[in-house]
Amino acid sequence: MELFFLLISTVCINEVMSNPLGSDGAAGSPEDRNEFIEIFNHGVDAVDLHNWKITDFDAVEYIITFTALSGDSGTSIPPGGFALIMDPEYVDSGENYMPYGVPSCVLLRPANTTIGNGLTNNDSIALISPEGDTVSTYYHPFNAGNGVSVERVSPSIPDIPENWGCSRDTTGSTPGFINSIYSPPDFSLDTLYVAGRRVNVWIENTVDTMLSGTISIFDDEDRDREMDLGELLISRSLLNILQDSMVKIQFIIEEEGVYLLGFNFLHKTTFRRIRIGKGISNLVLNEIMFAPEESVEWIELYNRSHYDYYLESFWVDGNLLSKGIHVPGGGYLVIAADSSRFYAYYGNIPAPLLTVGLSLSNSGDTVCVLDENRFLIDECVYSAGATERNFTLERVSPNIESENSSNWGQSIMSGGTPGDRNSIFAEYKSEEVGLLVTPWHFTPDGNGLDESCVISFRLPYMRNDVTVRIYDRRAHLLREKKGVYGGDRGEWVWDGKNNRGNVVNTGLYVVFLSVKDCDSNTFSYRKTVVSVGR
Repeated sequence: MELFFLLISTVCINEVMSNPLGSDGAAGSPEDRNEFIEIFNHGVDAVDLHNWKITDFDAVEYIITFTALSGDSGTSIPPGGFALIMDPEYVDSGENYMPYGVPSCVLLRPANTTIGNGLTNNDSIALISPEGDTVSTYYHPFNAGNGVSVERVSPSIPDIPENWGCSRDTTGSTPGFINSIYSPPDFSLDTLYVAGRRVNVWIENTVDTMLSGTISIFDDEDRDREMDLGELLISRSLLNILQDSMVKIQFIIEEEGVYLLGFNFLHKTTFRRIRIGKGISNLVLNEIMFAPEESVEWIELYNRSHYDYYLESFWVDGNLLSKGIHVPGGGYLVIAADSSRFYAYYGNIPAPLLTVGLSLSNSGDTVCVLDENRFLIDECVYSAGATERNFTLERVSPNIESENSSNWGQSIMSGGTPGDRNSIFAEYKSEEVGLLVTPWHFTPDGNGLDESCVISFRLPYMRNDVTVRIYDRRAHLLREKKGVYGGDRGEWVWDGKNNRGNVVNTGLYVVFLSVKDCDSNTFSYRKTVVSVGR
C-alpha cells in the first residue's frame, strides 16, 4: 500500500457504502453503480474540493461535479455540510434505481466511470488535496452487511478502528445527513464566570483523543434550546485540544440581564445561565406566604417574559426537584407545602400548583430559587414583621430587582393572591430619562389597583449617593428616601405614605432627585408633579 502524510483538516471521510443492496458482479448492477463516499466539513469555513482526488489505492481519480444530478452546483462544501462522491452510473436505470434519491448536499463524482476500480469491502480510501497531501483516510474497512454503510462515530476523532461502525439507520445508510452512530465527544464547561461585562469560559476535552471543531456560543433568547437566527454571540475554531486539557474563550456582553447561553461544539449543546450586572431573570419570585394561619406556607413564581420558561430540575428552599417545570409567558406557578390544605383554604386557583416541603421562618428568612447548576435565578430576603399574620409578602414590579426592599410590601387582602396579579402591583417600564414616575396617577386606597408608583432615575456616576424627596405643592417635605446605588439606573417604589407612615391626601406632589458622587459632584432633577388620588 502506498503511504501518504496525513494533515489535520476540517474535512473528513465520514461514511462509506461499498456494499450496496442488490445483485453484484455484472457491470451496471446495483453494487457497481450505487456506491458512495461521504465527505463532511466540520470547520468554520467552506472547503472547495476542486482538483482534489480520491483513491482506493487501486486507482487515483479527480473529484468533479456530478452535473447529471445537480447541474453546475460546484465543489465547495459549506461549514457543517456534506458532500457525496457517487458512481457516475448512479443515474442509470436498473435494479434498485437511485435508492438514495437526490440527496440535498454537494453531489460529486470521480472523473472516471467508477470510484477507483469499484469499491470492495476490503478497500481502504484516502482523500488527497491538490498539493498531494492526504487529509483524511478510511484505513479500517470491513463488511457492514448487504446494503449497510460504514459510518464514522465522530469527525473530530482520528481514523482509528474504534471510530467506525455499521449504520443503524433503518435504510442502511445516511448519505447527506448526520451519521446514525454519531456520538458527540464529551466536552465539558470546566469553568464559567462573569467579571463585569466579560464572560470567561474554559472548555475541557474529557475524552482520550484530540478534539478539533467549531464552538458556537449563542443567547437562547426565546428559550427553545435551539440556536435561531440572530442569537449567535460568537463562533470560534478550536484545534487540537488534547485529552484533559482546556482552552479559554472570552467575550463581552454589553447589556445587563440574565442570559441562557448555549455552547454548541461538535453537535453537542450544553446550556448555562449567567447574570450580567443586576440582570433580572425572566422567572422571578413574586409572592411569599411565610406566616399562614389556617393555610400552608407557599411561594409564587412569575414568568415576566413572552416566552415559555422551562427548568428540567431546580432547587427551592434547599430542596432539589428533579421534576421539571413549565411556566408559560406571563404565567404563574405556585409552590406549596401541602396541596390538600392549600386547596381547602383557597379552592382552585388560576395557576398550576407544585407540592414541595417548604420551611419558611416567621422570624425572617431567605427564599432562593436556583437552577440545576446552582445558578441563582431569584431570591428574596425578608425579616420578622415584614407582614401581618396570614398576609403575604408581594412584589410590586417583576421588572425591578428583588434586592430593592421598596419593591416588596404586604398584600392588601388576607391570604394574598396566589396564581393572580399581586394586589400592590405597579407597572414599571425603564426609559432613558432623568426621572420618571409610573404610573403618573396612582390610588393607595386599598382596592388592589394602582396602589403604588415606581420612581426611576438615571445615574451619572460609578457610585451614587441618592436622595429622593417628595413635597406637596406648598413645598412641605412629606417623604425622604436615601440610598447608595451603583450602575446606571435606580428605582424606588413609593406607597403614597409620608415619613410618619400615613397615606397622603389626594392631590399633586413634586418629586425631587439629588445625586452626589464620592467627590461631591452633584446632579439633580425635578419632576413637576405626580398625582395621588383616593
